[in-house]
Amino acid sequence: MKRIVILCLLVVVTAAIILLPYAFEYFATTSNPQGDAVSFEIEKGASVGEIGETLKENGLIRSVNIFKIRVKELRAAESLKYGVFEMQKGLCIPDIVEILSEGGAEADSVRLTIPEGFSVERIAQKVQEMGLCSKDEFLVACNDEYDYEFLNMLPENDGVIYRLQGFLFPDTYDFPKQTTARNIVNTLLSQFEKKIAQTEIDESERPLYDIVTIASLIEREAQLKSEQDAISGVIYNRLNDNMRLQICASVLYVITNGMYDVTEVLYKDLEVDSPYNTYKVAALPCGPICNPGIDAINAAIHPQKHSYFFYHTDENKKDGSHVFTQTYSEHQITQE
Repeated sequence: MKRIVILCLLVVVTAAIILLPYAFEYFATTSNPQGDAVSFEIEKGASVGEIGETLKENGLIRSVNIFKIRVKELRAAESLKYGVFEMQKGLCIPDIVEILSEGGAEADSVRLTIPEGFSVERIAQKVQEMGLCSKDEFLVACNDEYDYEFLNMLPENDGVIYRLQGFLFPDTYDFPKQTTARNIVNTLLSQFEKKIAQTEIDESERPLYDIVTIASLIEREAQLKSEQDAISGVIYNRLNDNMRLQICASVLYVITNGMYDVTEVLYKDLEVDSPYNTYKVAALPCGPICNPGIDAINAAIHPQKHSYFFYHTDENKKDGSHVFTQTYSEHQITQE
């Protein structure tokens, strides 16, 4: 009997030890994983306890003491940075610590986040909304000259609206409140240069401009990153077989003036006369239709090898995934 009692106690103690970190997380963080984002500032030189107090005041954690314990367990006390942060309520402490370790924006700066797939036109709107510069100033700056070697490799294709479309790298940046449109564009180009150097672009048989153009199509077409390589494979298969790409995203770019504020393409839209319209042009559009992220660029460099020529949204799953098929007849059947 004693052995059974001891065994039960060991099980309880072991379970408690295993579940303790999860209990800490529950009692330390807010319960709403879809909570609103809040902005707050961590002062330079703030202690872990003071940081915890700020987090608690902003509804990001429940317990300062548990926050301090978890920071110690994560050995992150020395990595916490100061600055202005924006954080979603409902994050676990390791996620909070990771964000704090990356550093916030300076109090007199503006943090600009450019999502993957944003066009020049949408970036222009965002920088104006954030008070960095006017939309018109940004668009003018996108047609300026900049001293980057990769820009010398860009062709002068007829019909290209913005020469730098595709090369303004989507990322998070901190800019002084008093900045210029040219400085913003130059910073985004500099980041593109750094990121493209980390890829295997030299292994591709296609020139940089083609790769970025293909990546922009992939970025707008693939809702799931896991399908980017497959969609890239379809694009390459069609190009190699001299088929028109017939990608709706290229039509949306034209009919929305780069804003992508319309989601449905009508049959009449497919007839729009534009060198970006891949239902009309026999190959790639005249240039990129957005600014792709590094995953889409890598997918364009390394397309998946398969025999698919068609794909459409999977209406059964409704999770953004696609159904891929080899023939047009299969394509039609799977849409029924």
